[in-house]
Amino acid sequence: MRKSISVKGLSHRHPVPNACRIGSMVFSGAVHGVNPITHDLPSEMADQSANLFANMRAIIEAAGGSVENIVKVDIYLRDSGDRNAVNEEWLR
Repeated sequence: MRKSISVKGLSHRHPVPNACRIGSMVFSGAVHGVNPITHDLPSEMADQSANLFANMRAIIEAAGGSVENIVKVDIYLRDSGDRNAVNEEWLR
């Protein structure tokens, strides 16, 4: 049975949940680097990356998992030079 996962502060205007759990698998669409309290997107990529990974962590924990359970993440960047900021958060 499918279970919708929604996290307070990470909702969006579309009627789609943050993630969906089917059995032991969790699937999510786009997770952004917005601040879940202010809903602002920071201007610095390091801050966006920190928010992105915190938001991803909140979603996976709401689904009953942990970041150690994540198998695959696709990250899209406008500027490939921003990859270092993402890598720093990934390695934490």
